[in-house]
Amino acid sequence: MFGYIKPFAPELKVREAEAYKAVYCGLCRTLYHEYGPVAAMLVNYDMVFAAMLLAEGGVCPTFEKGRCAASPFKKKCYAASLPSLELAAAATVINTWHKLSDDAEDEGFFKRLFAKLIKLLIRRKYKKAAKAYPEIAFETADAIALYQRLEGENCKSIDRMTDAVGKGAASMAAYSGAGREIRERILYNQARFITVADALDDYQKDLKKKRYNLLCARYGEITSEVRSEVRTYVLHIMNEQYALFGKLEKNAFSGITGNILTLGVEHTINDLLKKQETEEVTKHA
Repeated sequence: MFGYIKPFAPELKVREAEAYKAVYCGLCRTLYHEYGPVAAMLVNYDMVFAAMLLAEGGVCPTFEKGRCAASPFKKKCYAASLPSLELAAAATVINTWHKLSDDAEDEGFFKRLFAKLIKLLIRRKYKKAAKAYPEIAFETADAIALYQRLEGENCKSIDRMTDAVGKGAASMAAYSGAGREIRERILYNQARFITVADALDDYQKDLKKKRYNLLCARYGEITSEVRSEVRTYVLHIMNEQYALFGKLEKNAFSGITGNILTLGVEHTINDLLKKQETEEVTKHA
């Protein structure tokens, strides 16, 4: 699963760091109670961001303490009353279902087998999530189908590939109130960033296994000039994100989401570029 959308922790206030952990735990608990223990293992940082972004401005979340399977002996603080957690939980199940469908086609034997097994375990849960949020289910399925078609064509356009994924992610804002269009655009751009980050993260592995990778298809070898171009591409997304964020009504998590959209994204892409550079040097050593 993805996990590239995280805050830059050193710049968070103490109360913001605690609130972020509480939303993460709240999403995990929501997945468990709504979709079962297997679904709880699907919790990821990207959907925590979505839950915070989609929280309405007038909603004041409450926090409680409780034990869970991950922490049976020590109570943890979690967000207990945040409607956007239910949406984020359903979107997590829906996205996972389609990601597993993709893995069942593209990965090696054991990974294909694992993907099919997990799909079988969450089949009923996917149907429940899709029934509750049909627009997310429809748009995600459409986005994945388009992405797979472009992948089969060995598409060399980063914009076309990231646009396909972005439209699926934007559908989560369909259930928002005020500021829907802005939230749609932010989620769209975050999905574009995740797609580029994932391609960068898996570049050497995909190159070795001769699997499709949008950066490999576009550039071939990733040189220092290409790394600079990728970073510029991501910074352009960041600039648009923050401009949009400034127009959005503030909510209880604005300090955290603002951190993620600027410092968090930049820190993630810098780490991935450094990792890729290190792997490239090691390969040629």
